Amino acid sequence: MSTCVVVVRNEDTRGFVAASLQSKGMDVLSLASPSELVQALQDNSVNGILLELTTFVTATPAEKQTIQDVVDFFPNAKFKVADNEVRVLSQSFDAFVAECQQFKARPLRKHLRKERVLAVYLSTDASFEHAEKTVTVNISAGGCFIYSPLEWHIGDRVWLRFPENSVALSGVIRTSHAWGNNRLIPGIGIQLDDLLNPTLVDPPSETVA
Repeated sequence: MSTCVVVVRNEDTRGFVAASLQSKGMDVLSLASPSELVQALQDNSVNGILLELTTFVTATPAEKQTIQDVVDFFPNAKFKVADNEVRVLSQSFDAFVAECQQFKARPLRKHLRKERVLAVYLSTDASFEHAEKTVTVNISAGGCFIYSPLEWHIGDRVWLRFPENSVALSGVIRTSHAWGNNRLIPGIGIQLDDLLNPTLVDPPSETVA
């Protein structure tokens, strides 16, 4: 059974959303705070994350950083409850459930993302003949989110190469944000086959002589 994480501070709303998901054949992991996300995702294999809009808006800076660190590794959406129904922003509730059910459940990798802007070549094949010159938005040892206004599809394989490194990396697109959605940076979240060089993720601190 597919599992969706629901993050809502209000207990009654958590129960209502859980019941709505269960009626669609989903299992539910309910959380009362975004601060619980990392541990919950590391301990459980899940298929998606639903975050209540009010819970997100009222989150502390630390909670918002936690959300940013983890959500793009799974199908995710914000929602609100209105007129006795769950209204998922940017798509229908049924479409989000279907996306979760098509996503292979997995736990969160132990490597959290860090905001890093790095130049990178992004290609649909290993030749890099028509590679897009772009940048990373964030990066971890196991993957990255790359800015791109082009059209991409979840499940597609892509290749990356950093200018200072001739070694090509390959990975699979796990999330895709289309250009034109003013709430999200356009681009793709990529799960890499191999771990990134740690100096890209955690570069040595600069020292002043």
